[in-house]
Amino acid sequence: KDLKKLYKISNPRVARKAEPAAAEPAEPKTPHEKASKEVCSKTSFMAHVKNIIAALKEVEEFSTIFVSMNLKVYLSELIVQFIRRLASLVDLTTKNMKNKTVSDVSIMKTVEALLIDGHTRSETLTLEETTELKRDKATLAAAKEAGLDASTVPTEERKVWVAVRTVSHPTSHFDALAAVVEKKRHIVAAADVEEDLTA
Repeated sequence: KDLKKLYKISNPRVARKAEPAAAEPAEPKTPHEKASKEVCSKTSFMAHVKNIIAALKEVEEFSTIFVSMNLKVYLSELIVQFIRRLASLVDLTTKNMKNKTVSDVSIMKTVEALLIDGHTRSETLTLEETTELKRDKATLAAAKEAGLDASTVPTEERKVWVAVRTVSHPTSHFDALAAVVEKKRHIVAAADVEEDLTA
C-alpha cells in the first residue's frame, strides 16, 4: 500500500467512474440562430456534394444509384483540397491582372492555365466585317489649311474588314468547362434578379 501511495499506482480492479455524457447541442431558439444554422447547412461542401448527387439521380441511367456517406465525405474533402491548392494560384493571377479583388475571370484564367498545360495550341484567323466612323482625309486637309477645327469635319460610316485571331487548346476540353460555367452563371444571375424582384 505504501508503495502504491508513493508512486501513485491506481488499483486496476477498481472501476473508474463513468464520465458524464456530453450534452447535446441545444436547438436554436431565436430566428437569427435558426437562420444561421440553416445557412451553414446549405453552404457546406457536403451540401454541394449532395446537390450534385441529387442532380445525377435525375438521369434515368443513374436513378437507382446509391452513394455511401464515406464517398460523400471523400468528395467533399477533394473539393476542399482543390480550393486550397487553387487559392494561391488565383491570388497570383489576380495580382498579375492588376486587380484588387478575386473575380470569376481570374479563377477561370487560373483553371485554364492548369488545363492547357501540355496540350497543343490551335490558332485561327478569321476576317469579320464591321463598321467604323472615319473622316475623309482630303476634307481634313482642306479644313486644316482653312484653319478649321478637325472636329467640324463630318464623319462617314464605312465598312471595314478586321482580322480576329483566336487561340485555343481543343484537347484540354477547357472550352466545354467554360461553357458549363457560363451556363451556371446565367442561372445564378437570373435567380438573383428574381430574388431582388420578390424581396
